[in-house]
Amino acid sequence: MTIAAKKSRLIELIQQTKDDRAVAFALELFEVPENPPVEAWEDMPEEVRKGIERGIAQADAGELTPHDEVMAMFREKYKE
Repeated sequence: MTIAAKKSRLIELIQQTKDDRAVAFALELFEVPENPPVEAWEDMPEEVRKGIERGIAQADAGELTPHDEVMAMFREKYKE
């Protein structure tokens, strides 16, 4: 079933339902808040902040592993 067909079927089901809970669930599922909460840097645990800072410092120093190398390591490890 294509994504378009799935969307059409979903619309049909929503239009036909008389279950308020199903409609409320669908609204909650697709609702995106206008101003999603963002965790403030100061509110993060110190360990998390230090980890982020360490990662930024490593990236700034060029201590990065290219994506293709990481993928090759995982393919080898998990024999994909």
